Amino acid sequence: MINNQDSRGVKFNSGRFERGIDTRSLNSVGFNTELRKMLSFGWSRRLFIKLTSKFGFEGKRRKRADYSILVIVMLMIALGTLTLYAIGPAVLRRTGGGLGRQTLFLLIGLVGMFITYKIPKLDFLIKYAPYILGLGILLCGMILIPGVGKVVYGGRRWIAIGPLSMQPSELVKAGVVFFLSGIAVYFKSTSKESNTQVAYLGILAAIIGVFILILQRDLGTTLVIATIMLFILTSAGVSGKVIAKLAAVALVGLFLSIMMFGYRRERLLSFFGSNNTKDSAEVESPSDYHLRQSLIAIGSGGIYGRGVGKSVQSFGYLPEAPSDSIFAVYAEKFGLIGSIVILALFGTLVKKMLEVMQGLDLYWRTVVAGITGWIIGNFAVNMGSILGLIPFTGVPLPFFSLGGTNLVIMLTMMGVVLNLSTYKKNRMIGFGENDL
Repeated sequence: MINNQDSRGVKFNSGRFERGIDTRSLNSVGFNTELRKMLSFGWSRRLFIKLTSKFGFEGKRRKRADYSILVIVMLMIALGTLTLYAIGPAVLRRTGGGLGRQTLFLLIGLVGMFITYKIPKLDFLIKYAPYILGLGILLCGMILIPGVGKVVYGGRRWIAIGPLSMQPSELVKAGVVFFLSGIAVYFKSTSKESNTQVAYLGILAAIIGVFILILQRDLGTTLVIATIMLFILTSAGVSGKVIAKLAAVALVGLFLSIMMFGYRRERLLSFFGSNNTKDSAEVESPSDYHLRQSLIAIGSGGIYGRGVGKSVQSFGYLPEAPSDSIFAVYAEKFGLIGSIVILALFGTLVKKMLEVMQGLDLYWRTVVAGITGWIIGNFAVNMGSILGLIPFTGVPLPFFSLGGTNLVIMLTMMGVVLNLSTYKKNRMIGFGENDL
């Protein structure tokens, strides 16, 4: 049973945890009996059933949703759609998309957001968290099947479904949010040795890393998932020592993955200027070219921008203009003033989500932290690459970039945030940490 007498978090009674799950401290990090048990799917399933009963919504009072979150999201989508329209249908078709297709995914995403917002109880997301993550990883594995996986720019990251395609890594992000939130709450509330926590989290991160970072060659998504994990573990109150050890292991893995692939080494060397001994365009790497064209687009926008329909860079100069480089196109059209508007919208959205967190219990607060980290991670990696602050890697700008899977899942997750914003802060039995 779960004992809720500890005001610091959820207290798991180790002597009664169902079906013999032992929570005694470990003396080693190896694959001992307890760690092997924790890594089994059955253990995860039983844990999340327990969490479902603890963090349910029975008897909790509700209030009006924070619709300012919806307004901000819709404003960003409107600005993104306007930018895509200004790019032109010819460029969109050349990149495999189009406004009609984007509109279809937008409608699907809005339906998903409405459903997750209106569902009276979100408890099922806790119960099925292991299945969501497992399905995402399974679909990532299916990408390797010939005829199923779709290769774009040397990366096999999409599953072809007739004329459409989906990116399973977006589902993995959602699975990480719900699954890792439960694991973080469990670690926070038990006396697990720090080495055991590091071992479990390290193995989980390694499994995800193999599918995303190695097999799909998607460094950008890996960085976003790492940001999600950092936000979740920090919000749940997991020991700083555990997070530091996990970060050290992750950095070693990241370095090894960079050394494994020549194009990553090239981007890293390009970022630090090691290949800039010549000024000739003949030796300019693709990442250098992409960055240079992005900066030209941003700089040519000036203070007020060129205006809609007057872009130059998006017509043949700037790679991936509708997706990874959409901010550069937006800055060219709307200038510094427009860029400040985007920064203000993203900043306000993050602030509103942090306010929603304050009214939630431990698990759901951690979920919102993970979604916040997701948005910040995508935004930071996209903007950092376009501005040359980090080695170039492509991820979509949330609610802006051309692309279906990211938009659909991101809008669905925002529906979850809107739903959670309707619960009053610490005003109902079983809500908040005072009675945990």
